[in-house]
Amino acid sequence: MRSNCLSASQNRSFPICKNQFYFVKRRELEAEKQELHRKLEHYAFDAKMDELTQKSLRLFQAELATRYHWQNNRRRFEMNDFRWNSAEFTREYPVVLSTTYSIKGTLSIEHIYDYLIVDEASQVDLATGYWPSPVRGIS
Repeated sequence: MRSNCLSASQNRSFPICKNQFYFVKRRELEAEKQELHRKLEHYAFDAKMDELTQKSLRLFQAELATRYHWQNNRRRFEMNDFRWNSAEFTREYPVVLSTTYSIKGTLSIEHIYDYLIVDEASQVDLATGYWPSPVRGIS
């Protein structure tokens, strides 16, 4: 038979200590919750989003400037160059913005994109949104 290490008075005081611990812990958490609510009420979400957007844009521009050493005399392209000189065009202008409707008719069908983001793709029907994958590594 196993002996009980706690005395009778210790067995009675344990639930009291446990209840006291949870009472104090709950009071601490409630105070923390109220403090967080107070901070959130005064938080300028729109201003922070604007700040984040501006910092993100500056970082993106700095990365492009570091990666692509552009000169002041940049090559100018004609409309036909988009399709017939796609590789040269994307070397000079590595970021191409397009709609799902016009991407197929802009750059050469053989052109392979390094990275492609299709915004609001769920709003495009399958026939319009499908084309042989122009992204490296996807077939």
